[in-house]
Amino acid sequence: MARAPERVTDESSEPLMRAKPLPRRLPVAGAPPELVPARMINEVLYCERLMYLEWAQGEFEDNVFTVEGRSVHRRADVAGGELPPRPAGAAPGSAGEPSAAAPSAAPAPPRRATGRRADRDEEANEPAPYEARSVWLSSERLGITAKIDVVEGDASGRLLPIEYKRGHAPDVPWGAYLPERAQLCAHVLLLREHGYACDEAAIYFAASRRRVPIAIDEALIAATEAAAARAREVTRAAAIPPPLVGGR
Repeated sequence: MARAPERVTDESSEPLMRAKPLPRRLPVAGAPPELVPARMINEVLYCERLMYLEWAQGEFEDNVFTVEGRSVHRRADVAGGELPPRPAGAAPGSAGEPSAAAPSAAPAPPRRATGRRADRDEEANEPAPYEARSVWLSSERLGITAKIDVVEGDASGRLLPIEYKRGHAPDVPWGAYLPERAQLCAHVLLLREHGYACDEAAIYFAASRRRVPIAIDEALIAATEAAAARAREVTRAAAIPPPLVGGR
């Protein structure tokens, strides 16, 4: 049951109502789990201390950014749709089949191609031939797991994973910072592991109302795999990393 709001008063104002925060807890990792979430790949590149506090110690509290982020994800978090059939001869991933909550939903009718999907400045105006939301994938061989916000696909089986972000698209080379690009790279690697053709990803920045393409190359794959290994290493050390100093 939610706590009742706390009544706050002072000498210069009428009584105010202040809601007590309800902390959200993540599962506590007593030892490094075998599968590193793609989100923790993002965080270990951004701040190892933050990754450790959230993943190893299960510490998490909402702030204005996380609340806004959940609002941006409200549609993507409603699982449904389906992925296209895997290309003939493709091997399934090492940890089972990819899943969306409503795998029996009928795909949207095919549409005429209008250029690369990742380059659209608005969230999709026309439905992709296939679309699945809140897709969970895992791979024991890769040692990673992820919930992908949205996966679009065409009849050939080629997929595009899309991550929703609350802020503005940064004006940087590669379209996004390394932590976000590594998170998307993990999504691409998981889709490939499950037998799909996937050579790029995209981030939809809600504040900019813009979808930014994310290229996947060997350097990014290496950085992503190294980040997953580092997340396990930091967690295994069982010691909180020092805070960042001067943004480093």
